[in-house]
Amino acid sequence: MQPMNDTMQQAMRLLRSGDLRAATQALQRRLAVSIPADRCSCDLPFAARGSSASIVAAAANCIDAEFRVIDHDERSTTSTRNHADGVDSPFRKEHFDCAVGALDYKLYVPAGLEGSRAPLLLMLHGCTQTPDDFARGTRMNLLAREHGYVVAYPQQSATRNKNRCWNWFRGSDQQREHGEAALLAALTHHLVGQHRLDERRVYVAGLSAGGAMAAVLANTHPDVYAAIGVHSGLPIGLASDVPSAFAAMRTGK
Repeated sequence: MQPMNDTMQQAMRLLRSGDLRAATQALQRRLAVSIPADRCSCDLPFAARGSSASIVAAAANCIDAEFRVIDHDERSTTSTRNHADGVDSPFRKEHFDCAVGALDYKLYVPAGLEGSRAPLLLMLHGCTQTPDDFARGTRMNLLAREHGYVVAYPQQSATRNKNRCWNWFRGSDQQREHGEAALLAALTHHLVGQHRLDERRVYVAGLSAGGAMAAVLANTHPDVYAAIGVHSGLPIGLASDVPSAFAAMRTGK
């Protein structure tokens, strides 16, 4: 699997430098991806903004595509200014541990929402990404301030997956009481209780491997999440290990 890992890292470097075309070509050469043109029009802008190499391949056969590089300042990830009162809300790094495991996460609570029974959105990044990458690419913190909800970005550990992919394909991580699904649900319960959020309005969304893990959570914890959002992620049950995961990503089955 090392050649694929090298290709993913190369594609991420190219994408972060702003060269979407070269990143796409690198993935094409490795995977021989063939995506119908009618599927790329909605995927490409999000791929460019989200900085996720795993979905750049969806733009492989686009002809009239365009992308833009998000500004590189840290305002949308380290803090977000509330224009109403001039207060900065910090993008905090936190740690959570429980009986099923531990993880780091980033948390954004817009000014004035602490303890207000606000909704919660859990954002699951793609492979090789960090919470900061995902927040910067989606600008979800700015939307959270505008619409009034709390956002949490769990960070996959390199110990659990060296490419920092959520292990959506592994049976041991698709259980209600065990593995990553149980850990993410436990974090969700912790956040709802600690920040007095609205347990009826808890959502999870993800990109690529994060999207697939969001689909897992919909299956294992339908009582916890009111709705999910999946971008470029696969349904639960299509893979059981790393080789079958790559096969499913190439063929869709």
